[in-house]
Amino acid sequence: MKKNYMLVSQLSYYLRVKKAFEKLKKEFAEGLFFNYSEHKQQKFLRKFNNYSWKLGLKRTFTAATLCLAFGITTNAQSFVEKTGAENPLNGISVAGGAGRFIIPSLVDIDNDGDLDLFVGYYDFDTYYGVIDYYKNNGTAEAPVFEHQAGAANPLSSISEYYGSFDPNFADLDDDGDMDLVAQAYSGNILYYKNTGTADSPAFTEQIGADNPFAGIDGGNMLGSALGDVDGDGDIDFILSNRTESQWHFDYYKNTGTVEAPMYTLQEDDDALFEMTALGEYSIPRAELVDLDGDGDLDFVVGEKLGTLIYFKNTGTETEPVFVLTQGADSPVDGIDIAAESDIADGRAAPAFGDLDNDGDLEIVIGHQDGHFLYFDATMPTTITDNFKKGGLSLYPNPSVNVLYLKTDELVAYSIYDIAGNIVAQGQYANGIDVANLSEGLYILKTEYGTQSFVKK
Repeated sequence: MKKNYMLVSQLSYYLRVKKAFEKLKKEFAEGLFFNYSEHKQQKFLRKFNNYSWKLGLKRTFTAATLCLAFGITTNAQSFVEKTGAENPLNGISVAGGAGRFIIPSLVDIDNDGDLDLFVGYYDFDTYYGVIDYYKNNGTAEAPVFEHQAGAANPLSSISEYYGSFDPNFADLDDDGDMDLVAQAYSGNILYYKNTGTADSPAFTEQIGADNPFAGIDGGNMLGSALGDVDGDGDIDFILSNRTESQWHFDYYKNTGTVEAPMYTLQEDDDALFEMTALGEYSIPRAELVDLDGDGDLDFVVGEKLGTLIYFKNTGTETEPVFVLTQGADSPVDGIDIAAESDIADGRAAPAFGDLDNDGDLEIVIGHQDGHFLYFDATMPTTITDNFKKGGLSLYPNPSVNVLYLKTDELVAYSIYDIAGNIVAQGQYANGIDVANLSEGLYILKTEYGTQSFVKK
């Protein structure tokens, strides 16, 4: 019964996203994109990329493919702090200000299309570590987070004396709902399987052989991340570790399956991460996230003094290499929350998510004194002169058999399909034969510019 319910729920969500994605494709096919302002083109590309990822098109035709085809240069996101009413978490004070080691996590836990907030922390008044739940009762574009207590919090039973938690969510058993992996300050890696549904979660702790993290010692530290590090379709695990005050990260590859994960420490992971010292008593909250929009996962770490450290993936989606990237090359350079309160250090704990449904990522950072900072994303985009001027003209559009360019010159061309593959190329002379192309949207690129057309 649960499986059937989840399938219906997943299908409903998939159809909503697919409908929005098809609307964007239609706008593009009809040429509306070319008439948009640069700001609106940025927004279009971010949404296109977001929906592509949600539909599982990450390796095919995303905004990155559009940018390549059209000569659009997109830089890594940069972030601007929003305060007051512009911060959707303004006014939240964890445990009435008594919360410490604040670690947020953003996830759509009730499958309603917007992001909810979970917060792991140590309650300085009760001496217990717990996980609070703030349900988004607003919308995907304008979130309103409201604290849920007692039975309304599906994680209310989780606690640890003199402890805290780093909550991570992912679908670990591929059943369509979100499960919880909670790194505890005691060193245990706890696994709570969602035995409810995607819409109404209920979490049951898995112990012994049912916990794929059993036997992994997290030390008395907090800092872990879940994500598909090697691009093979399952969820891997990264765990912070410390040797004589020198921080590093251990990579546990999922050597099991999508449905039944097993985690094996990769002894050669020094080649994966460039090491860095984060401070002797730092609690490095880690996040795997595609921060530069190039289709692979990067790595961001919050550290004790209140700054964020960026490891850019200079490898590929399937063979990552995370390299410490600082200064102007880091999209999180300049973020420093230590000055936000009287507490000497901020212990920055970042969580990334699209909180305004504009297709890019925002940052929520938990502060040591129990409140949250919010950083909105900007994505600078530069469009080449040929693209802006519409330097390429073609007809008829839609086309059935032959596509013509308004030029008397011999010009090289390439035609891309919706998956980003080159399906035809050559030298233009008296028309391009498109009769054998399947119906759909295509992109034609030449040295004079780029344009889309529809094959009927």
